[in-house]
Amino acid sequence: MKILAVIAAMMPALLLCGEASAQRHVAGQHALSFEGMAYRQYGVGASWGRCGHYGRSVFGLGYLAGPAEPYTVIVKREIMNEEGRTEKFDDYITYDLKMQDILASGGYMFRVAGSRSRTVSLWLGGTVDCGVRIYRKEGLSGDGLDQIPPAKFIYGISPRMEVEYFPYRAVSFSFHVRPRIQLYGHKRFDNVFYPEVGLGCTFYLMD
Repeated sequence: MKILAVIAAMMPALLLCGEASAQRHVAGQHALSFEGMAYRQYGVGASWGRCGHYGRSVFGLGYLAGPAEPYTVIVKREIMNEEGRTEKFDDYITYDLKMQDILASGGYMFRVAGSRSRTVSLWLGGTVDCGVRIYRKEGLSGDGLDQIPPAKFIYGISPRMEVEYFPYRAVSFSFHVRPRIQLYGHKRFDNVFYPEVGLGCTFYLMD
């Protein structure tokens, strides 16, 4: 959340100092982006891309964390009934765990609309994501904690909509919305939908 506040605080000054001029996304041009993300999770990310005739490729790394989320384990229990027989049952125990996600992403963004001067552009696209989720169990005690792994592989897809504005010829600022869909091999107790908003800065470079 702090990174979003810093980027948002810097934008007015940069916009006042900058001279908006048309920036055409030339095929073969490189793009280096940095962004901060918030909402369901918060974090930072960096990506590299290469412009084509219809948009740009995107390859990046991201770190995301957030408030504790529930993780449910199943503990096998036994009780003695009134007839003296042993009955077995499943006891569902839920722990609130803090988690950290490290994701690598790759995909494509299409430039679908823009102002006549190319100062403002609308991008649509998305990425395929994969990485690792790290669980933090410090301070917890109880049955079934041994069922919670220290980390596990995660993957998913991230549709993305982005509005980009050029205050400078080769530097842009952007706002994006990304409803990340995170998968885990279809385990039923995991959250899947992680909506996200963010602010970013992109530097366009030529070969």
